[in-house]
Amino acid sequence: MKTVGLEDLLTLKDFHVDSIFAMNQYWQKERTFIMKNPRKQSAFLWFCGTSGSFLLPDNSKKEVPKNALVYIPQGSVYEVTFHDQAADISTVLIEFCLCDGEYFSLADHIYVMDPDLKDRTVTELILKLVCEYNRPCKPWLSIRRDLLNLLCLLGVKAEKNSIGHKGFAVIQKGIEYLQKDEKQTLSIEEIAKLCFVTPAYFRRIFREYAGMSPTEYRMQMKIERAKDLMERAEYSVAELSELLGYNDPSYFCRVFKKVTGMNPTDYQRLIAFTR
Repeated sequence: MKTVGLEDLLTLKDFHVDSIFAMNQYWQKERTFIMKNPRKQSAFLWFCGTSGSFLLPDNSKKEVPKNALVYIPQGSVYEVTFHDQAADISTVLIEFCLCDGEYFSLADHIYVMDPDLKDRTVTELILKLVCEYNRPCKPWLSIRRDLLNLLCLLGVKAEKNSIGHKGFAVIQKGIEYLQKDEKQTLSIEEIAKLCFVTPAYFRRIFREYAGMSPTEYRMQMKIERAKDLMERAEYSVAELSELLGYNDPSYFCRVFKKVTGMNPTDYQRLIAFTR
């Protein structure tokens, strides 16, 4: 099975998730779970209420601190022991398969993605996924959307950690601006100036980093922000346009449709239908 890094998911054009499963788990102190057969799905395991340790087939051990997020790839065989008695939830398990024509994993080994998961947006998404999955009538569209959002958030974190290691540190300020600033008032030339490089150099290095131009990336980020706003509250097209720095609501609608395939009003109806 091939491996695709978390940060690479952000620029992977066509992939989907399926076979999703999610649950809260409650473990007694020093309870051991044995995965005898190769795991059929990849999984995130959040040790929200306990620490633990994995025993691998080569007899090596991997210690996991409390509140760590662990990725377990499809095909893994292991034993995991939970060291503490949690008052509430011990761990949260989210299982899934990723496919882009063939199934792939995010790593070829069990690894601790985040030894101290403090990102509230990530933890809220994890708990929301479990809540949605356990409804009598499962809202599959919302479940898949939230898992994709979770993968995106984790991908952004992985990407940020890898910037300095891949030769992109010189344009890091520009990358962070394009990722975080909501209205995006600076031109590409002004962003390049922040990084003390020429616009041409910034565009070339940014394309190597993101697989698209800064302008295309900015458009994608704005539309993702628009979708996030619409999922959290009701906004008019004019309000969304203003919040995202578009002077012309009709132009915002054209951009939104170009990226998503539907106009903002239709997207809002879709959200309302899945709630």
